[in-house]
Amino acid sequence: MGRELVFKKIKNSGIVLTIIGALFTGFPLLSAIAFAMDGTLGEYIVVMLIIFIPGVLMLIFGIRNLTNPMGNGMFKRNPHLLNQVDNMATNKRYEDKFIMLSDRCIANKKAFTEIAYLEDVFLVYIQKQSTNFIPTGKILYICTATGNIGINVYGCKKATIDELASKIAKVCPNARFGYNNEGLAYLKQMQQIYKNNNGMINYRGYVQNDFILPEYMSNAAMQNQMNQNYYQEGYNQNSYYQNDSNYNTYSQI
Repeated sequence: MGRELVFKKIKNSGIVLTIIGALFTGFPLLSAIAFAMDGTLGEYIVVMLIIFIPGVLMLIFGIRNLTNPMGNGMFKRNPHLLNQVDNMATNKRYEDKFIMLSDRCIANKKAFTEIAYLEDVFLVYIQKQSTNFIPTGKILYICTATGNIGINVYGCKKATIDELASKIAKVCPNARFGYNNEGLAYLKQMQQIYKNNNGMINYRGYVQNDFILPEYMSNAAMQNQMNQNYYQEGYNQNSYYQNDSNYNTYSQI
């Protein structure tokens, strides 16, 4: 089942953190003893603390992951994680090099714990990354009720990104596309609705548990998806993702 992979991932991270934490705490302690013996401890105490404190934190989190995996931050951010990865493992309907889709969930192909229910996807946009005005990355963010799914699309053609966005639009009934004030307000509103309803977002006309392959989506289903105007009058209809349009500012939330 999918949850076994989650616990394996937590265990492996716990082992790595514990080993690194032990090294980062042991080395300063041994060095402090040596420096104390030759009377130079005061000269290096700040450096020792800079190494020691992160080491203690890594050791604590590493031991926590090994002894209490359910205390991992992934479960605090997404209480439904185990059910979602189980659903993906048993009911996967589609996958490509970017995403995986089940009858209920969407996940990052390269980071399976970045997962959400289809109805909990609220906003999709692209963020371009650069260093000294030199492009270094491009991430398609899928903003959900429980966090962001980040898909690396750097180097991909516009047609490829548009196709990916189209697939998301056709299976995520509450999704809007483009980074703008309206989209951000909608995201905030939907996340608050999710919180107020103890983690429940309704499909409101969308066929629950029915995954429709993009190439076979009926005109009626597409019209249903386009016509939905969730929870508040005054919002524009779902606009189709356009990678080069002014509608997308490519800025990060």
